[in-house]
Amino acid sequence: SAGGSLPADPTVVNCTFHGNSASRKGGGVYTSRGSPTFVSCTFRGNHALGSAAIPDGGGGTYNPNASPTVNDCTFRRNTTGGRGAGMYNSGGSQTIIRCLFEENESFISPNDDTRVGGGILSLGSNTAIRECVFAENIAANGGGVFTGSGTRATIVHSLFCENHEIQPQTVYDRQGDGGALQNYGADLTVTHCTFAGNTAFKTTGAGMSSQNGGSSTVNNCIFWQNVASGVADSAAQIGDTDPVHVTHSCVQ
Repeated sequence: SAGGSLPADPTVVNCTFHGNSASRKGGGVYTSRGSPTFVSCTFRGNHALGSAAIPDGGGGTYNPNASPTVNDCTFRRNTTGGRGAGMYNSGGSQTIIRCLFEENESFISPNDDTRVGGGILSLGSNTAIRECVFAENIAANGGGVFTGSGTRATIVHSLFCENHEIQPQTVYDRQGDGGALQNYGADLTVTHCTFAGNTAFKTTGAGMSSQNGGSSTVNNCIFWQNVASGVADSAAQIGDTDPVHVTHSCVQ
């Protein structure tokens, strides 16, 4: 449902979206304003070219002002030259349950720091993530998940492992933090999650980073063996340009 058409609320079950591409937005699926449901679907090898001037993206799905429910789905090896290689959310409310985001990549431009959110990007959205796995995703920031300004996000009972940030030729201030998760001005709560083996090329925040006025609360989580600039110290686990409130957690 795009353009000037009415919102649509389809239910899509046991479908595969593979090898599709778009010049700007939504390589696999573009959903505008509707509330679709995806169950046991696979989004694999889709690509959204994106734009340097207007950093679009959403290799797997692009959801502007949409409120999809995504259950038991797999997002694997989707790519974009913009943002949100697996899923791009802008406005709306998203519910994402028991999904796998693996090896999705937002390509890095030598002179651009907009390539963020390898697995999921959420801007100005209400995003709920539960019982998901983010593994081996790549971006300039937020290899697994990037939550941007105006977003209210909750992440519960999820695993972040071996997500990466790779270094572009020109380094901007916000690049290189949040190998697994970067909060850039959102209201974020993370509960019962594990962050292990994620990397960042800066000296902090390989597991998680909070910047740009973000409000971050972490409860009952594990941060272990995340490596920033080759070091797995406490700063590599959680980088806190903005305060991150951590309780009842195991942080290396």
